[in-house]
Amino acid sequence: MILIGNAETIIRKAKRYADLGIDQLICYVQWGYLEHQEILRTIEILGKEVIPELASYRPRRAAP
Repeated sequence: MILIGNAETIIRKAKRYADLGIDQLICYVQWGYLEHQEILRTIEILGKEVIPELASYRPRRAAP
């Protein structure tokens, strides 16, 4: 699955996957025709906003 959007959207979608039992996230930010500065900004947002929020999240798994 590909997660595209602002930090809030990525966090919301990643939490939904965590609730389903997904426990790994691969962040591939160099694709398409993105300029180097855009890639660096994406990495900065991941490090400052997305990763800290996901690191403290405790998934709510559905009952079997």
